Amino acid sequence: MTIRFAPTPQEPSVAVAEDTGRDGPAAGDEAPAADGPETDHPAGRASVWPARIAAAALMVCGAAHVPLHRQGVPLPVCALALAVSVLCAALALLLAVRPGVGVLVASAVGPGLLAPLGWAEERFASAGLSRMLSVLAAPPPGAGLTAACASLASLAALSLLLMVQAAEHPASRSGD
Repeated sequence: MTIRFAPTPQEPSVAVAEDTGRDGPAAGDEAPAADGPETDHPAGRASVWPARIAAAALMVCGAAHVPLHRQGVPLPVCALALAVSVLCAALALLLAVRPGVGVLVASAVGPGLLAPLGWAEERFASAGLSRMLSVLAAPPPGAGLTAACASLASLAALSLLLMVQAAEHPASRSGD
């Protein structure tokens, strides 16, 4: 994602209104407020909000995967659950700071792999997986649901970002 700066306002005495052809600013015109790089272009604003929503969903996913109940579970299993939680929180932080294509792909795939763990535990009766899911803050179906929601939110943000980039930089045709 590129950073765009808001244009600097011109002096009122030398500004020319492009749409009306008059000299000076139009009545009621004011310079747009520059809150950040996403405010100068409507498409830039539209592509930031889904990434922020995905970051929030990833934080919830990370909170759901925090190991709280260590009751007789081996330390490596708790460490794996903590690593999953930290990974979700790190992806959320990266999404909040710089929502790029690579981060969005990782944030869609990572929780997407966590989502079916509760289902796999019931189907395959894995002892290691059952122990890992037993230490989580949320029950396995809830943790899986938060992971699925985070993955889908990241996938939606990725789709919107790719559509905005395709609209801003149309591919040149070789036949023209």
